[in-house]
Amino acid sequence: MNRARTCLFFLPLVLAARLVCAQGNPTSGPAALAAAEVKTRALKLGLSAQIFISQPFTGDTSQAGPGVIGVYEFLLSPRSALGIEGGYRQFFGADRISELVYGLVLKHYLLEPSPSAAVVPYLQYGLLQRIARQRGRQGAAVMYDAGLMAGADLYLLAPLFFELAFHVSHLTSLGDDSRNASYFEVVAGTRLSW
Repeated sequence: MNRARTCLFFLPLVLAARLVCAQGNPTSGPAALAAAEVKTRALKLGLSAQIFISQPFTGDTSQAGPGVIGVYEFLLSPRSALGIEGGYRQFFGADRISELVYGLVLKHYLLEPSPSAAVVPYLQYGLLQRIARQRGRQGAAVMYDAGLMAGADLYLLAPLFFELAFHVSHLTSLGDDSRNASYFEVVAGTRLSW
């Protein structure tokens, strides 16, 4: 049941990415030559901070915490990318929470990226799965997460990125009733492309 639910959770994002990819790929001529020179992959590595809207966990656990993320991006067209995200988060306290996060993100640049642009803003939609373990409790909580992110790729002294996000999520186990686990997130780091 969980495997089927996970597949259905990610299916709309993958289908949307395939549609964008099919629309944005030139097949021949000068446009195809220009597309061959464009960078098609990127790796984002960053630090994050999250704050829950309301505390979904019981016990002595902080409502905010730090994390690290990595996103491997595939450029689908000059203005869109599909990424595979993975990360780790920690919420401190006597009953601290450790979270493993993974999923897919679909990015849409608001402006046409160009080599001379210092700032390239984007909107990003993500479908993530979070697995949380709490000290002193058996088992793990599984949370499905839909997030909307607004950010920018910055090309200043080094290639950087900055994101603000809101994620809708619910805690679905650890022996408790379903609780709101929605949160705000800030992420900053470096973006390497090739």
